[in-house]
Amino acid sequence: MTIRVYLAGPFTAVAASASGIIDVHSPWRHVLEDTERALVDRGWQVFLPHRDVSDWGLREAPPEQIATECLEAVLRSDCVVAVLGESFGTHVEVGTAIGRNIPIIVIDATEEASSFFGKAVTASRLVTAIRLDNLCELPAAVASERFDQAVHRAGVLPRRSSGSLRGRPAAGGDMAPSLTSS
Repeated sequence: MTIRVYLAGPFTAVAASASGIIDVHSPWRHVLEDTERALVDRGWQVFLPHRDVSDWGLREAPPEQIATECLEAVLRSDCVVAVLGESFGTHVEVGTAIGRNIPIIVIDATEEASSFFGKAVTASRLVTAIRLDNLCELPAAVASERFDQAVHRAGVLPRRSSGSLRGRPAAGGDMAPSLTSS
């Protein structure tokens, strides 16, 4: 079976502030696309919300629709690879994965700002962390033996999931609240 990975990272902070778009010349967009290629070369199926939900900022949709689509994609994933930084959305995606026992590999780039919570989660046993000097190293890191070791430590395996926020059991067995209205 193919590993389904959710590739999470900042959006708003890296989008052109006036337009809210991550354009084709953005270094961050190139890192994400190159990282996706490296994961696809491993035989993994990649969900990149920047592209697959937001169309790099070109899609107009209500925030609740974007958030629901992103979180449902996290729930369908076998693994989350995340650059936390100070991104609120990425923090929520990682928190959702933690709550559902979905393995998480956090990319900790020393040149990037990090939130207090992000530093705590990265240092915890809840995630597997890979430390890089800068994010430009991410595509090569994903193609490396170091990443293979992180995948093994994180316990990444293909799994079956419904991918729905409605009525899925939470980690403790309780029913999770729905983000979509009935």
